[in-house]
Amino acid sequence: MTSRLTIRRSLRAVLIGAVITVTAGLGAPLARAGTAETPGASAQCAVPVAQRHGEWLCRAGTQSAVPGGAALAAAAMDGYCDNVWGCWYVITANQAEFHSYELAYGRGGTVLGYSTNYHVIWKTGTTTYNTSAQNAITLSSAMHHVVFSGSLFNGARGRVGSIISTCTPVLYRGGASAPAGTRIQSPTPYCLLADSRNYDHNMVSQLSFFLPGQSGYWYIYARSPVAHTGTLGGRYRFSHADVLPADRFGAGWRQ
Repeated sequence: MTSRLTIRRSLRAVLIGAVITVTAGLGAPLARAGTAETPGASAQCAVPVAQRHGEWLCRAGTQSAVPGGAALAAAAMDGYCDNVWGCWYVITANQAEFHSYELAYGRGGTVLGYSTNYHVIWKTGTTTYNTSAQNAITLSSAMHHVVFSGSLFNGARGRVGSIISTCTPVLYRGGASAPAGTRIQSPTPYCLLADSRNYDHNMVSQLSFFLPGQSGYWYIYARSPVAHTGTLGGRYRFSHADVLPADRFGAGWRQ
């Protein structure tokens, strides 16, 4: 059983350096996630569950559609789905979304739970140069804590870029636990960042969760499609869902 002191120390590490997982680690092996074989993927995802080692977070099945995908595709200006993690949509020039396929997380050869839909919404200011994010997930297991974090990068299509700014991490309901099946929703928005010095930027949004009786924490992050402005200090707009930065999605575990 994980002690309260261990959880507090781990949670403090997430809060103090919340985007260690989504900044220094992007584009490189993360904790025990292994060498990326696809953008952000764990090496353990390439082998059957019974043969996995360490901690992992991977796509659970082979479904070719995300929940509500048909309605999203009909409502969106543009959509793009990869064959690994999920789909990106540009709803309007000022709003983009990511919806994941079903994901599973576990330790060794044991599945600890599933996520039915990891969902991120990014919005650019209609009259400002702000970009914001909100985040939601449903997990099949109970959780001790959930942390939302994020950063704005100056990367254009195919590039990560460097950090422009980072938002203060936010705890779900002040650190409250949640029973299995709860829809975990961030505040709206939980991350609001500004940029007026770059023509292109992308926002990475991360959700980290602690499980009762388990050490460390699992994390998932997604990057927005690139938002572009033709005038520095002007509005940023999304164009196409496949105009994505490098390292567009990642998942894994950290101590």
